[in-house]
Amino acid sequence: MDTGRWILYRPGQAAARRRGLFSRGGRARQLALNGMIMDGERPGGYVLSGELAPPAAKDPVRRVEPLLRAMDQLDGRVLCVEHGEHFFSPGERMALAREGVRLAQSEPLRQISLFPAAMQAAREMQLRLVLSPALIVGADTPEGREWAMLLGDRMNFMGLCGSNPYVLERLSDRLMDSFGLAAPIYRNLERAAAASRIVIFADAAPKPVLGALQPGTLAILTHPDDQRALPAPRGVQLLGGGRVAMPETVAAPLGLSSSEQHLVAQGWLYGASALAGDARRLPLRARIRLWREMEADGFFLKGGGA
Repeated sequence: MDTGRWILYRPGQAAARRRGLFSRGGRARQLALNGMIMDGERPGGYVLSGELAPPAAKDPVRRVEPLLRAMDQLDGRVLCVEHGEHFFSPGERMALAREGVRLAQSEPLRQISLFPAAMQAAREMQLRLVLSPALIVGADTPEGREWAMLLGDRMNFMGLCGSNPYVLERLSDRLMDSFGLAAPIYRNLERAAAASRIVIFADAAPKPVLGALQPGTLAILTHPDDQRALPAPRGVQLLGGGRVAMPETVAAPLGLSSSEQHLVAQGWLYGASALAGDARRLPLRARIRLWREMEADGFFLKGGGA
């Protein structure tokens, strides 16, 4: 990653305090980042911050006009704000969309980084895939089948759970034909989860199953609904995605925090693929290819996951 590609603009701190902070409903609201970053080579640029008019302006378009002007100056079309999907009101998001501005969501990057983050977490927990009993919950879903086929040649012990016995039987047969892997089908989810060291939730994670997990288990949460506070038993690692970072030689001169680096990665992804906004619909192997492109451009995963 070439440091010359990144242009950093930061307004004065005093000006940022005046323009970026105001009250809505009695609670302070401000953009998470103070400044703008754009990629000078990739068309569009990635704006990581801006300013909003005070909420006294009832028209959402008027409230985002200063932000739109700032983006136009940088020729930016993708807006990356931490928790931006919650920061902007529905009216403001609609006003941005009408002007051709895409508000980057956190979910696409989570989906792209999840598989490599899971492999990294397994290594950090000293879980050898070939020896660790694994369970795929929701193996009868398209997501579950993809995880099963991708891991089939890396594991010796894999169990399947789901609600469609016919699909599960076909998947089990396919794993045997393709990899010589015997993948039993379990009906008692809690008992199967308790006996597994790696549990992949291809569908929303049932709380009773989470409660059955044993210490030292890696639980991989693929479903968007599971990106909320879930009860985690002591000693169980819940993994929902990877925390993406940039090389220190790039991040340090720009003074980028870890959150800012993650947002730069969000912007890269939206610029690299027109399908980034709906990454879960991409085949798992296509998501992994996108991650390899990100790695080639210098991005990497920080330890611990997210």
